[in-house]
Formats: sequence, structure tokens, C-alpha cells
Amino acid sequence: MRAEAPDVSGRGALLPRARREIAYFRSTVHNPSVSSLTTRARGRPRRAQIESVRTIWWYWSVLERSGLSESKLEAKFDQVDRKELGLHRSTRWNKYKFGRSSPSAELLDAVETAYPGSRSSTYEHDLWTLASRAEHHMSDLLVVARRLPMQLRERLLPDVLPEGCAFWLRQDTDLSRLCDELTDAKNISTSIISVFCAVVLMGCLALHLQDEDLHFSAYRSMARAARWRVNPGAAPAIGLLVAHLIRGWIGTTYRDPTKQAVMANLKKVRRGPLPPWRSEQSELLLSTTADSRAQDDDELAKSYWIARQLAT
Repeated sequence: MRAEAPDVSGRGALLPRARREIAYFRSTVHNPSVSSLTTRARGRPRRAQIESVRTIWWYWSVLERSGLSESKLEAKFDQVDRKELGLHRSTRWNKYKFGRSSPSAELLDAVETAYPGSRSSTYEHDLWTLASRAEHHMSDLLVVARRLPMQLRERLLPDVLPEGCAFWLRQDTDLSRLCDELTDAKNISTSIISVFCAVVLMGCLALHLQDEDLHFSAYRSMARAARWRVNPGAAPAIGLLVAHLIRGWIGTTYRDPTKQAVMANLKKVRRGPLPPWRSEQSELLLSTTADSRAQDDDELAKSYWIARQLAT
């Protein structure tokens, strides 16, 4: 027998909405006749992808906080007097710019001391943990929700949260609508990294609730960022993050035929505008080379184009 979806209309006063959702979620886990919302990983491991993105994001954050150029940051934090030793100028900051290398713990500490917040609010933001893998325990997601800025936190958490509560979401918040509100470029009033964190968080919650509509809305909202008009310096990091997230999402299996049709059409995308992390000399058509790095970048470019189409 197929489990009934949770009643969210306000009827059925014998069971609060949260308890109905828990009961339905448990029934889908143990009832093989109910197909689950599933995701399928694509490309390089998520952790390696996200490490590149967060390094790029950190790089641009440091440039913005310091007001210094790449060469001046190189000189400021280079512990070796290369000129005196007859060595060429280090290019490690240029590698951070493109996510080809990660900063050491010592460098992160030194930059954090000079520009407070560059590590804690950027490089070590909860967003990277959420985006690095698809599944998280509800207790871990609650920790992330509690660390969001107040204007986001109060939309997700109830005023009073019972200790040990498994499903802690506010019952009077339309989460799908909230995803759309947060990624409306005209109304963003908090940091972009926190907006991404909140929307990715809701995508993770959707898996726990087996809520296809919320899951689809969350990723459609992430895709909208591909069409934001942002500072040119931040565009590569935002574009890459969107591409990585959509690349992991495009393998999702939905039960709803309408969503299945949308996914099938999106997978047919083969070309689009120049991704913001590529140089103008890059070839826009998908490469046929066997080089794994080239193939990986082509997959990211395709995911970026899919995001732009999904956002229309």
C-alpha cells in the first residue's frame, strides 16, 4: 500500500504537521513501494571540486578586504625574500585565484590576523561542508541553521525549539517560496555566501523530507545565481559554485513526470555563453579530448549552461 503524503492543509488536528511529516518519512524509508528521491554523483569527488571553489572565493574575499592587488598580497605574505636570493616572484596567489592550490594553515592564520573574517566567514564557512556531500544528519543541519544570520535563521527555526527535536523546521514557512525570495537578486540583503548556505541547506532538508517540490525549488534557486549581475571579480567563484552544485543535481531521479521531462530537456543542453571562469580564448563547444582536466571543465561549463536555462 502506498503511503499517504503528509497533510499540510491544517486539517487533522490529532497530529501536528511535524509529526505527520516524520511518520510519512519513516513510512517511505521502510516501504519499498514508495520510490525515494535520489541523487547520483557526477565527475570528480565533490570535496575536490568544492575545495577549488572555496579557495577562489577566499582569494576574492581577501582582495576585497585588503584593497591590495595580487602582486602586493604576494609580497606582503611571502616569507622568503626572493629578490635578494635571486629567485623569481612566487605565483602561489595566482594559483589561489584559479583554485589550483589551497592556502596553508599558516597562510590562512596570517591573512586572518591581517584581515579578520577572511577565514572564519569565508574559507571555513558552513557552505563548503554542506556542498561537499549530498547527505547530512538532521542534527548537523540544525547546527548550520543556528549559525545563519538572524534574518535567515528566524525564517527556518521556531521561536521555541524543544530539546532533541528531530524535525525542527518552522511550520509556518513556505520553504519553496523562501528559496525564491533569497535568490531574487533585487532583494538580497545579506551576504551571498550565507544566501547560498541557506538554499543548499534547504536542498539537504528536502532529501530528509522526501519533498520533491522543495528539492527542485532549492536547486532552481541556486541556478538563478548564474544570471546575477555581480562584481566581475566575484563572478568566477559564483559561476563555479553554481556549476558544481548543478552538476551534482542533474543526476537526480524525480517521481513527478513533469520534473522528469524538465530534467530530460536540460540534459540536452550543449552550448551557451562563456562561463565566467574561462578566458575569452576558450573554446565554447564541448571538447572531445581525452584529457581528464579538459573533460572536467567541459562538464562544468555544460552544468553552468544548464543552470542558466533552468533559471529562465
